[in-house]
Amino acid sequence: MSHLLRPLSTFKSVYNLKRDQYQYTLAGIILDSELALLEKYGTRVRTLVYSPEPDVDPSVYLQLVQRTNKPFFPRLRNLCITGYGPEVALLVSSSLLRVHAMPQPYTGRENHPIMWSFFDSVVQQAPDMQYLHIGFRVPKRRLDCISKLENLRHLGLSQDLLGGLKTRLDSTFFAKLAHMEHLSSVDFNGLVNSRNELRRSAFGDFCSLTKLTITSTLQQVVPLLQSGSFCALESFTLAFTEAYKSPREISLDFEETSWHAFFQALRQNTGQRFKELNLGCDMTYSRYGTDKYPYALPAMSDMPAPIYPDLLKLNLTKVNIAYAAFWSLSPAHMRGFIKAWPDIEELHIFTPSVGTIDFHALIEVAEHLPHLRSLLFSLQTENMPEPDSVPFLSHHLVSLDVWTSPVVKPAHLNIAIGLFKLFPTIRYLQHDTRGRYSSLWRRVGTIIPFLKEAARNQNTISGRDGDQPTSGAHFHSGLRVH
Repeated sequence: MSHLLRPLSTFKSVYNLKRDQYQYTLAGIILDSELALLEKYGTRVRTLVYSPEPDVDPSVYLQLVQRTNKPFFPRLRNLCITGYGPEVALLVSSSLLRVHAMPQPYTGRENHPIMWSFFDSVVQQAPDMQYLHIGFRVPKRRLDCISKLENLRHLGLSQDLLGGLKTRLDSTFFAKLAHMEHLSSVDFNGLVNSRNELRRSAFGDFCSLTKLTITSTLQQVVPLLQSGSFCALESFTLAFTEAYKSPREISLDFEETSWHAFFQALRQNTGQRFKELNLGCDMTYSRYGTDKYPYALPAMSDMPAPIYPDLLKLNLTKVNIAYAAFWSLSPAHMRGFIKAWPDIEELHIFTPSVGTIDFHALIEVAEHLPHLRSLLFSLQTENMPEPDSVPFLSHHLVSLDVWTSPVVKPAHLNIAIGLFKLFPTIRYLQHDTRGRYSSLWRRVGTIIPFLKEAARNQNTISGRDGDQPTSGAHFHSGLRVH
């Protein structure tokens, strides 16, 4: 924001002995004419990203707050806040539609009075707000006021995952959310419920909620799902905050009971529109579990065996499991997925270990899952079938991620030919880029486009359209790689 203040004649850079740095400050009172000029510039701003400015003394903004009695950016629609400061009071406008306030970095403070005041102002002064995501703890009595935002479409509450106090959400709060007729997306990061209170209460139907994302423990989530009705829900994502624990730290009997209750609540309290389930973590970071993102690919035990049938009872078209629900996959697992989800469009199953699934599973997928467009799992490539035995199938799979699958020479050549024959429209072949097999998988990815081009040339000569060759014999006589 400091560049907007440059026209002020009293806006000067002065050396601050205490901070041992130069800082901008006001050498006098802001003139009315200069304030009018600032307000003129402010009317032009529609989108603003605010971040802390250590080179500006806070007294500058405090004087601005004291001098003006109207919004500094009266036509502001989109606001992103990444830091604390008294100047946030200048950013509230009745025209706001989207606010994303995630003050960083984490400072260990549990109370944020500046941001609480900002939150109160937004609720009171921005009635047309459609998107609100806040990344700081807000006391319960303030959160209850969110229901005043009658046009809200998305609500995100991110309480710090690294420690500190967290606001417990009770049935009164959820009941107010349930009655917000336009609220279609909710994201609770660091959710803490009043579990016993929720079990004794029912807070009604989330009639408009289509997408629910929660980062918490399984034991925190189950009471919420049991106490409400989610008839419009289409997508549910659960990222586990206990993911860093080892199996020894968790009671498997207790976990099995929680899994049963979890799937039962999803079956009973969702409707026919529920088609997408994501378990584990934010899919953006699920490929690599780093110190920065410790909740990726949790090292948990297998999902208890009796729970596997509960998962298959859900009628799903998109499944992403980054939580280590399966240590590895077998052909029986894949047959179960195929039978349970014949209309599946996206199937991503991350496993810590490569199981016994081989290339024949891909043939079954191509034969029985016609709507599948994106697939992720690890497979064995030791017993690759000969290319001539792989059928030509016009399956429209677009993306295949083989994760940590092993591959050796010269099997990678047969894999490339086999993948092309099964999935002639495949565009993305992904893999663990840091793994020992990454170079060979990259070669597979570079061979497939050559096979596509050769097939197109063959069909051009024969007067046909498309990438698929006319016959297996003709195809391999021209394209077999030695």
